[in-house]
Amino acid sequence: MSLSYYTGFPTNEDSLGGTQLKFFTNWETVKTFVDTNHYDFANTLAGNHKWVWYGRQTANFPDTSTPSNLAIATYAAADTATPVRTQLWFQPQNDATGADAIQLTAGNVTDAAFSTNTLYNTSNNVENTGGWTFLPGNLLLQYGRAHPTTSAAIFIITFPIAFSAIPYSILGEINKDGAVVTYRSSINATSTTGFTFNVDSTIPIGGNSAIFWTAIGPA
Repeated sequence: MSLSYYTGFPTNEDSLGGTQLKFFTNWETVKTFVDTNHYDFANTLAGNHKWVWYGRQTANFPDTSTPSNLAIATYAAADTATPVRTQLWFQPQNDATGADAIQLTAGNVTDAAFSTNTLYNTSNNVENTGGWTFLPGNLLLQYGRAHPTTSAAIFIITFPIAFSAIPYSILGEINKDGAVVTYRSSINATSTTGFTFNVDSTIPIGGNSAIFWTAIGPA
């Protein structure tokens, strides 16, 4: 948004009539600027924000080490994804460089909405139902229920969305008809998009038989 705003007036030589239009223009510009994301002055919520728009920062991180009130800051900056996206960050006190900033959001237009209990894949004799949530610090927590459609010893589990690198931890268990059974199992072939669940015997199908899993890793 580009707005007109006059500066450097009035001077000693200016008359009130000669600067009236500049004053009027400046007040209209301020009102236009405020109305962009604030309620109108006549509204009962006058002065309250409708929303906050952050411009993406580059090297000009907020300096929270200088103010005497031990300030904190939120601001917009690029993430490390490809393609680069603008995300919201939190910067704690006593940080002048953004080195301690914590990423608060993740995603783009297509995956910004967190997915919960979504049937997202059917392959390798497995029906996957699950979802994910973003955690501050640029972490993803993903989870799912893999329902075997046939008995097998190897099942490929696909994450609802891909991690940006190999996940830090994956946990899984086998559940048969509402009770945890004693099948020996292992998690192998871990990648950014999924993993392989191996068991030393086939998992009985039918009823409530399922593999329950959770994974945490970088967003």
